[in-house]
Amino acid sequence: MAKSTKKSDREAARNLWLAGIGVYGKAMGEATSAAMRMSEDANKMFEDLVQKRQALEDIAVETGKNIIDPMGLRNLSAFDVAGDIDNRIKKMRQAFGLPSSYEDRIQELESEIKRLQDELTNLEGKKTKNLKKKSRK
Repeated sequence: MAKSTKKSDREAARNLWLAGIGVYGKAMGEATSAAMRMSEDANKMFEDLVQKRQALEDIAVETGKNIIDPMGLRNLSAFDVAGDIDNRIKKMRQAFGLPSSYEDRIQELESEIKRLQDELTNLEGKKTKNLKKKSRK
């Protein structure tokens, strides 16, 4: 009787262990399936968003044409609008006495450096001439 109890205990433990592995395998399979579905859903969602964005852009362009054309203005592209905004910013910066852009300010500073270098070169040349004159005396 002791042998049959040990055997049944071992068998129960083994069955319990196998059941745990089975649960783990089933959970892993379901998780993998869910991840695959999510990936497919994400791709579909991305495609839907791209299509909706394109549709909204088409509507915005058409609406812009309907507004601009009756006013007798030319059709503006996104680049034209961006350029208009840049020009307005440039005018505002000039109105406040600020450089119109960093590139302009850099050019101004480079010109100033060049002028100062030329002035320094002239001063060094004069100093050298004065030293030569003093040494001749």
